[in-house]
Amino acid sequence: MEKFKRVLCVTLAGVMSCSVLGACGQKEVKETKTITWLMPGDKQSDVQSVMDAVNKIIEPKLGINLELNIIDTGAYQEKMNLIMSAGEYYDMAFTGYVNKYLKAVDNEALAPLSELIEKEAPELKEMIPDYMWEDATVNGEIYAVPNQQIVATQYAYMLQKDLVEKYNFDYKSVTKSEDLEPFLKAVKEGEPDIYPYRTNYGVGMWTLPKYEKLTNMIYVPIDGDSTQAVVIRDTPEFQQGINVLRDWFKKGYIRQDVEGSGDDSTLYKSGRFAVSGTTWKPGSEALVKANLGEEYVYAKIGEPYVPNRAACATMIGINKDCKYKSEVIKFISLLNSDKDLYNLLAYGIEGKHYTLTDDGKVKYIDNSGYSMKAAWKFGNQFNALLVDGDDENAYEDTKKMNDESKKSKLSGFYFDDSKVVNEISHMDAITNYPYGIGTKDPSEYMDEMNERYKAAGEDKVLAEIQGQIDEFLKEKK
Repeated sequence: MEKFKRVLCVTLAGVMSCSVLGACGQKEVKETKTITWLMPGDKQSDVQSVMDAVNKIIEPKLGINLELNIIDTGAYQEKMNLIMSAGEYYDMAFTGYVNKYLKAVDNEALAPLSELIEKEAPELKEMIPDYMWEDATVNGEIYAVPNQQIVATQYAYMLQKDLVEKYNFDYKSVTKSEDLEPFLKAVKEGEPDIYPYRTNYGVGMWTLPKYEKLTNMIYVPIDGDSTQAVVIRDTPEFQQGINVLRDWFKKGYIRQDVEGSGDDSTLYKSGRFAVSGTTWKPGSEALVKANLGEEYVYAKIGEPYVPNRAACATMIGINKDCKYKSEVIKFISLLNSDKDLYNLLAYGIEGKHYTLTDDGKVKYIDNSGYSMKAAWKFGNQFNALLVDGDDENAYEDTKKMNDESKKSKLSGFYFDDSKVVNEISHMDAITNYPYGIGTKDPSEYMDEMNERYKAAGEDKVLAEIQGQIDEFLKEKK
């Protein structure tokens, strides 16, 4: 009888064990985890077919499925603020120029990643240049993974190519804004339907190639003593710029109704400006031709430069409450290394959402249901296929420009404005001076403008920034 009881117990235990595992002799079935990724962009009607294809790649490797939720770009910042303040669940999200990275860090919305990367995806650290990781570091911790794309800034003027040729203008000899004047004069005299000069960058075309902005009116020099903050209005470049713009306005190179004219992007897109301020990157000529339908040439001002926090414009952050941090960081690592996965997310499914030209470039299919047209949002853009019209060497040249450009001495510096937040707010409210468009003589407003900034607390802000710069550099050594 005792022997029978022992046999019965063993049999029952075996049955129970088979029940727990599902069936004797079968492997335990693991539940696939779904991770959600919030992304700014235009509404897409066929995201699911792309996710199905993505999940065929990542489920066997990582045991996860991806759910991409696209939020209208114009509403993304506000939506993310609501999601983060309400504690709504998501796993990963775009952070950068919208859903501001440093603001999200301040709000403690993002998971710290330094230890997680070292433990779960150490290869990711090697894929991205050190200076980008330095940019992403806040108080010794990394909170998001930078997307590799253009981070160097090269200021330039774009000039309509047909007008350059018509007036035989040597745009390659331009090294400063004043060198444009012969061309502006020729356009003014010969092209009544064209505005010679667009003031979209204002005095910035004189100051930005020489100074790095920290906050309203307070900058540091790019060359020389790059550790000493200055009020930009006190610099010779600012003074030169406002005086030249005034002169150009009086000569008619700037549209006479520029003050109060508002958004001029429609005029720009229709080719009504001979010269516009801009930034240049490898392949810009091809891109602008594809977007505007006209050819432009570029006159570069100053040298390319990587400012502090440039890599923070496009990043992927992980929610501090994410339940699958290990899987998500492994997914981000795979996204940075697997070109098939990357291009699937960037462009969709070949034959359904795009075709390839004879030279292997993406040609979008109209109304395909998936057309993000923003590969840089997804990770390492240097893994992306070129789009029809792109320069053949655009990515190689961009990476070279990034790596070889001068880097900010303040890379990784984080200005904590908590002690001067009121003063900065008061400074930001001072906006009614036309120093960037030339409509009034600077002598009519500069003294009053200076007094208002001083009254707003500019000196206190300058002192606070300088103190933090000094402390940052001291700790960096």
